[in-house]
Amino acid sequence: MKNRLTELLSSNKRVLVDYSAMIIMAEMQELHFFTEQLIDHQVELILPAFFRFQHESVFQTAEQEGKSIFVAVRDCLARVEKAELLVWTKHLSAYTFLSEFASDSSNLFIVGKKSFVLERVRDRNISGQMPVFIISKTFFKMYTNLSVCLEEEAPYSIHKVSGSDEYLDVEIHCNVGDTVYDDEGQPVLLASKISTGAEGIVFRTADPCYVAKVYHKAVITPLRWRKLLRMRQALIRAKGISWPCKLLYTFNKVPVGFTMPTAEGCTLGSAFDGPDAVISYFPDWKRIDVVNTSISILQKIIYLHLHNVLIGDIQLKNMMIKDATNVFVIDMDSVQFEDMPCPVGTEDYTPPELWDYSFSAILREPVHEDYSCGILIFSLLFCGQHPYAQRMGRETLREEMLARAFPYRMTNSEDSMVPLGGYDKIWEALPVRLRMMFVNAFSSGVRYEPAEWYDALLDYKNQLQKHAFQDEQYYELFPFTDISRVEVAEHKIGFKKSIREAIIHKPEDSASGNSSNTGLSSQRIKRDYKGSEDKIFVPLVKHDPIPTNTTPKSKEPDINLSSDSLDVKEFLFRPLTIVLLSAFVLLVILLFVVANLF
Repeated sequence: MKNRLTELLSSNKRVLVDYSAMIIMAEMQELHFFTEQLIDHQVELILPAFFRFQHESVFQTAEQEGKSIFVAVRDCLARVEKAELLVWTKHLSAYTFLSEFASDSSNLFIVGKKSFVLERVRDRNISGQMPVFIISKTFFKMYTNLSVCLEEEAPYSIHKVSGSDEYLDVEIHCNVGDTVYDDEGQPVLLASKISTGAEGIVFRTADPCYVAKVYHKAVITPLRWRKLLRMRQALIRAKGISWPCKLLYTFNKVPVGFTMPTAEGCTLGSAFDGPDAVISYFPDWKRIDVVNTSISILQKIIYLHLHNVLIGDIQLKNMMIKDATNVFVIDMDSVQFEDMPCPVGTEDYTPPELWDYSFSAILREPVHEDYSCGILIFSLLFCGQHPYAQRMGRETLREEMLARAFPYRMTNSEDSMVPLGGYDKIWEALPVRLRMMFVNAFSSGVRYEPAEWYDALLDYKNQLQKHAFQDEQYYELFPFTDISRVEVAEHKIGFKKSIREAIIHKPEDSASGNSSNTGLSSQRIKRDYKGSEDKIFVPLVKHDPIPTNTTPKSKEPDINLSSDSLDVKEFLFRPLTIVLLSAFVLLVILLFVVANLF
C-alpha cells in the first residue's frame, strides 16, 4: 500500500481523509508514513468540522489500548498543521462536505472499506470525478471517481443466517456457583445472580469489572452466535460500551453466553421517566447535566459508527446512567454489525418507513439511526418526553409521528398543543439553534447526523458555562418551574429486574424494557406521558401560571395496581369496586329473602 499511496499523493493537490481510514492506518502503523508523504509532496489535508467530534469521541470513549489511535492521529494532525498543510472546513455532515469536493478530479478521497460515509454518499446520491482510495487491513483499491466507487463497492447484504429459525442450544442450565469457560479456556465462576430476563441470566463473576450473560434455551440462534463471534474478533474496548469481551462455553464446548464490562446505575428509561423521576434520581441536577449526558451518549454512538456498528434499537431503556459523565450503552449483542441485523426495535424511536418490516430481515442504514438519535436527544433534554407527544392530540403516538405533528413552535401560539407540566418552559429556555433543529427534524423530516447534534449541544453547553443567558431560570433543570411541588417517587425494591437492568452494581435499581423481536407489534399503546395535566408541577409565579385543576376531557384516572400503594379509601370509591360491592350486597339480600320464604 505504501507505493500506491506515494504515487497517489504525488499526483493530487488535496486529499480528504475519512476518520475510518485514519483508524486503519494507525492500526497498521502506516499513519507516520502517510504524514511524511503529505509533507514531502506538499499535499493539503482537507478535514471537515465533524472530524474533530469523531476525534474527541475516540479520546473520551476508547480504553487505554485504543488511545494509541488517538495519539497517532493527533500527532499526524500536529505535524501537518505545522507544515501549514492542514485545512479545516465548517462542514458538520458528510453529505455537505463531500458534495463540495466531489466534482474536482484533483482531490483524492481516502476512506475505510464499508465506512458509513460511503452509505451516506449512496443515500444522498452524490456523484463526482474525485478519485477514491478504499483501504482496509487486508485490502486496498483505487477507483477513478466517486461514481464508479459506489457502483463497485456494494454495501453489505444481509447474511442468510439471519433468516434461520433454528437454535444452537442443548439442555444446559447454569446457576449460581457453576463454572463455565471462556474462549481462551479460562474458568469463569458464576458468583451470584444479578437478574433474570427474557433472554437469559446475568451473573456477577469473580472479576468485579465483568459480568456474564448466560442465555436461556432456545435463545442462541445462528445469527446471534455468528454475530458474537464476529464481535469477539473486532476487539472493541471502550468505556461505557458493554461490548462482548469473551464467549462462554461449558466444559464440553457448548456455547452458553459471553462476558461484558460491568455497567453502573439505572436505565435512562427509569431516570428519564418524567420530571418526578429525574428529580428523584438526580435531585441536584441543572440544565447542564442533561446536556452533558446527551453529549456523552453521542460520543459513544459516534465511536460505534466509526467501527461500522449501528445500535439499531436506540431507546432510553437500552442505556444506563450513573451520573452525567458515566453513561453506558448496553444490549450490545442485539446491535447491527456488518451483514448481521439488529432483530429488535422500538416504534417510538424508529423511522416510519421501517415500521412494516421484520427487523431480522433488513439492514438499517445510518440515515435510520439519525432519526432515532434526534428523538433520543429531544427526550433527554425534555426529561423523557417524546417529541410527538401532544396535549389533546390524535389517538396514538403512531399517528402523530406519521403526520409529523410536532407541537412546539418557534414563536408562541395561543392554540399550543405542547403537553402541560413545564415542557413549554424547557422549550422556551433552549437556544434558538436547537429549537430550529428540532422543528426542522420533527416538522419537516430533516435528519441530522450525530455530529450535527453534537455541535449544537456543545454550543449550548458553552452558553451555559459562560453564563450567556441573563435569566437565571435558564440554568435550572426545569426552568420557571416550582420543583418544590413535584412529587418525588420512592424507588421500590424487592422485585426482579429486566435483562436490560442486569449489568449493574446497585441492587436497588430496576426497570423493564419492551422491544419487539419480530418487528413491530400491530397493537399500539396510547399516549400516557409524564408531565401531563395531573402532575403536581407548576410554573413559578413570575410567568403566567398554569391552573393546577385543568383536566382534559378524555382524562382517565391514573391507576396504580401495585398492592403496596393502594389506599383503602381510594379503593372503596372506585367505580368498578362500587358496582361489585353493590352486586354482592344485592346477592346477600336475595339469599336472605329466599331463605325466609322457605
